[in-house]
Amino acid sequence: MSSFQGSCGILPVFFYSSAPLSQNHNTLVVMEVKGSARQTANEIDLLMADRIIPMDFIVLTPEQYEQQKDIIGTMVREADREG
Repeated sequence: MSSFQGSCGILPVFFYSSAPLSQNHNTLVVMEVKGSARQTANEIDLLMADRIIPMDFIVLTPEQYEQQKDIIGTMVREADREG
């Protein structure tokens, strides 16, 4: 578990990515969000702008995660099953 400090303050977040380092990572971030999840993903992207691994960030609230974790074929299901 890591922490993220953006416009929302410091919040606990969980990161998951299944891609090898040589590929683009779709990185799932589960956290409480005040306002837009898309804006929060953009803030995280800007904070990590100097990274050497290509990443896209998908931000979901814990409630959204719970709703999607049993849907076959989703990143959320894979993250829930594989950790």
